[in-house]
Amino acid sequence: MSWFEIPEPIVKLELGGVNYGLWALVTRITLQARGLWGHITGESACPPAPVPPPQPQANAAKEVVDAANKAFKDYQSALDAYKQWDVDDARAMLILLHSVEANITHLQPESAQQMWAHLKQLYQPVVDTIHYSVLQQLQTLKQNDDTVEAFFDRFMDLWCKLNSLVPLPDVCRGCACCVKRHQHDDKHCLYEFLIRLRPEFEPAKVRLLSCSPLPSVIKARNTLIDEEIWLQSTAPVITPAEKKKKKKKKKKKKRSGGRPNLRSSEPSEGSSSLSQNEVAQMVNQFQCLTHQGSSGSTNLPHSRNFRQQS
Repeated sequence: MSWFEIPEPIVKLELGGVNYGLWALVTRITLQARGLWGHITGESACPPAPVPPPQPQANAAKEVVDAANKAFKDYQSALDAYKQWDVDDARAMLILLHSVEANITHLQPESAQQMWAHLKQLYQPVVDTIHYSVLQQLQTLKQNDDTVEAFFDRFMDLWCKLNSLVPLPDVCRGCACCVKRHQHDDKHCLYEFLIRLRPEFEPAKVRLLSCSPLPSVIKARNTLIDEEIWLQSTAPVITPAEKKKKKKKKKKKKRSGGRPNLRSSEPSEGSSSLSQNEVAQMVNQFQCLTHQGSSGSTNLPHSRNFRQQS
């Protein structure tokens, strides 16, 4: 069929090992669109190779010839089905080969189902490790200094990675149980997004969670962006650069340790300065004491009565 010509890789994603979850999702959709997913699941099993019927003899009766002709037609139909399955399976294998890196193309399985099973066995353990790593990143993710829009992009990047690692059912997609699970996942996504926002968005989060039904995570993002604009207009959010300046000032205060400024000649509040005459009298009395040290006279006036005596 000309519609199946592959001038370039159909799957716009190469399997490199670490991206197996996303690759499996994209490749599965591609195979379903071509009607070839049954070759992976085994639903389109390979028919048995037909055996050609014996040819009737030249002088055989008409009934024998008619029966032989019918058997030959059945054989031809079975042979066509067998060849068509073989072609379709080769097309499925071609899609897989065009979607993996060059170092993986050395594989030579007999069918597309075997190729898929081999790749799954080879890279599924890697996916389990990535799954744990993405969950760990999501648990530590916070808005911090990001805007709502920038944080939403970071959050959704991790959330989509996490969803691509979750295996999907092979057949069931639109039944009631799948719809219910999809609604649950949407609610979980909304909760995970809201819980990581800064405390200043707490009133907006309460309003969003009180809605019935709950809004989608995209609608919540748009509402929070409006809230952010309003908060900036009423009380501008301190930029990261301003926060750094404040931190530097605090560090300088801690280093100084609250020491008094000895260079300052100005008297502190609540203290009185001594006049030059008072200082001179104190020096004279001190000199007198040094000369009278041998006599044991140490009549130094008390500091609080000193001004009265002077």
